[in-house]
Amino acid sequence: MKVAEILANTIKSYDLEYFFLFTGGDQPLWIALKEAGIKMILTHSEHAATYMADGYARISGKPTFVYGQYGPGAANVAGAFAEPYWGGSPLISLTTSIRTISRDRYEYQEIDQIPMYRSVTKWDKSVISEDRTADMLRSAIRHAVSPPPGPVHLELPSDFLSRDVNNVEIYAEDNFKNVPPFRVSPSRDSIQQLLKLLASAEKPLIIAGTGVIVSGAWSELQEVAEKLSIPVATTMGGKGSIPEQHKLSIGVIGRYSRKVANDIAKEADTVLVIGSRLGAMPTDTYNIPSKNASIIHVDIDPTVLGTVYKETLGIVGDAKITLDLILDEIEKQ
Repeated sequence: MKVAEILANTIKSYDLEYFFLFTGGDQPLWIALKEAGIKMILTHSEHAATYMADGYARISGKPTFVYGQYGPGAANVAGAFAEPYWGGSPLISLTTSIRTISRDRYEYQEIDQIPMYRSVTKWDKSVISEDRTADMLRSAIRHAVSPPPGPVHLELPSDFLSRDVNNVEIYAEDNFKNVPPFRVSPSRDSIQQLLKLLASAEKPLIIAGTGVIVSGAWSELQEVAEKLSIPVATTMGGKGSIPEQHKLSIGVIGRYSRKVANDIAKEADTVLVIGSRLGAMPTDTYNIPSKNASIIHVDIDPTVLGTVYKETLGIVGDAKITLDLILDEIEKQ
């Protein structure tokens, strides 16, 4: 089996239908994708392909591929990766690199592509042996969808595409076909502490971020808000996690948001933050919530807890499971 066929058939094994690209000179890959039944979405530029793939990845929750030919094509994809990176999109840049026979010999369009992706991906690797193609592709997918999800980059020399590899097993890791591949559960003690803090609050508020959307936790969020009668604000990435017309929704907070929503967030004395890093945008450059508020922070990524605010309680957990546990504890109490 040729490397191009390994790529196409492995992608197909993950039940992926689309491949976004501005075509380059890697014809063996186009032939293999067509024969595998994958629809190639052709665009006018690599930037357009990246943004289309990003949108599809966020809506579907599937690991989604965008292509860049070695040199300027790969650079153009990298240039469009900042937004997917900040949005936590499970996007995979599959690029070719210069042919091995021409490497480090002043070939036209040869550039060092790996450093360009380093600051806009969570994983950035090269296929150094055609025998490792399927392994490395599965690793790219695994890293893209694993919490917290985010874009990755995998490159391989252009001449690898036409090379034959023997005894290749094509398969998908079923747990990694969608975001999230697994869910982290917090301890019961931490849920009890969370509810105790909310119960003692005079002006509590819930802030729902991108993590609520990624986790598919909108129903649980709304039910928790209704059972506790707590208003809900969202970040821009978390918009849609509660209906905008819901009586407990105060809308999007942060930079470029409504003054009334920001004023409510500033007045809150206890804030339950779910699935947000509390970066500069949702906090209006770290002005909301108030520095005097008691912060309860739930996130799948332990490294974000306590980074921006001094927190009363930090909880590592998937948004959907955490909210489910809150609902269970509410029923018990």
